[in-house]
Amino acid sequence: MRFWLRRGVAGFRIDAVPFAFEIAPDANGNWPDEPRNDWVIDPDDYNYVKHIYTVDQPETLDLVYEWRRVLDKFQKENGGDERVMLTEAYSPIDVVVKYYGNDTAEGAQIPFNFLMINWLSNDSDAYHFAETVNTWLKSMPEGRTANWVVSWVHLMN
Repeated sequence: MRFWLRRGVAGFRIDAVPFAFEIAPDANGNWPDEPRNDWVIDPDDYNYVKHIYTVDQPETLDLVYEWRRVLDKFQKENGGDERVMLTEAYSPIDVVVKYYGNDTAEGAQIPFNFLMINWLSNDSDAYHFAETVNTWLKSMPEGRTANWVVSWVHLMN
């Protein structure tokens, strides 16, 4: 990050951040098998197993908070505009909003909100749009910036 900050970048989009860590192997070097999802029968489908050991590990939030400290320190030392971090996580909303930070650490300024892509379709009506928007607004920490990722292609399918 410091390399690119010194070259003038204004921020970073961190893709696939929930996959940054997985649990460690046991004492014998064996990695645990993730449990099966009974409702998916295709072994080639990503959802064939529940990704409880390889996605959304607690260390991921700490990493994002550390990256934010790097951005803030650089801005403090070098001035200029605030450097921005955007994080991409197709995780449950209670996990995604933690990317904003907590009582002791700042996180991403913009944790991407994919609720409109995940919850809405061509058949969605005004009630569903309002429910989606209000769910995000009620879940995110006060004083943070709201955002909505939309995809025209997704809504047309």
